[in-house]
Amino acid sequence: MLAKWGQTHLIALGIGCLTLASLSAIAILNHQTIVNVVAGWDIPQVSVEELQQDKYQNIVLVDVRSPEEYAENRTPNSILVLLSDIQADFGIKQIYEAADARKQAGQPNPTIVLYSTSGLQAFQAYRRLESVGIRDYPIVVLTGGSPVVPPQTQSGNL
Repeated sequence: MLAKWGQTHLIALGIGCLTLASLSAIAILNHQTIVNVVAGWDIPQVSVEELQQDKYQNIVLVDVRSPEEYAENRTPNSILVLLSDIQADFGIKQIYEAADARKQAGQPNPTIVLYSTSGLQAFQAYRRLESVGIRDYPIVVLTGGSPVVPPQTQSGNL
């Protein structure tokens, strides 16, 4: 009986190690932490490279970091909306207003791109926006944190 109990636990331990190794590999390949990989498993994400390749034609960059971080390392054409403001709902109005201002007749609605230093705050912001049912605009999280990326066009594309 003890041998059978030990085999079951060894198999479970082996599966756990493989899972952790897989998560680690995914995190390394995507320049993220394991926490962010798990937190954002089912959240649509985009890289800076994809934004620069114009995968998204019209975007609203939403920085959910602190005002100090925003002042130190601001991405051009981004707006600052604190995570606490999004959680308190008045930040949601700010995001809607910014997205509404970017709408263009005959074009798809702009994509809201959330970002933060590590990505974790952006994932939390995404979850909040998802929970209140923002359906008019696609929402994605920028992978790899908050690099400063120069705008390519006046329309806000990268």
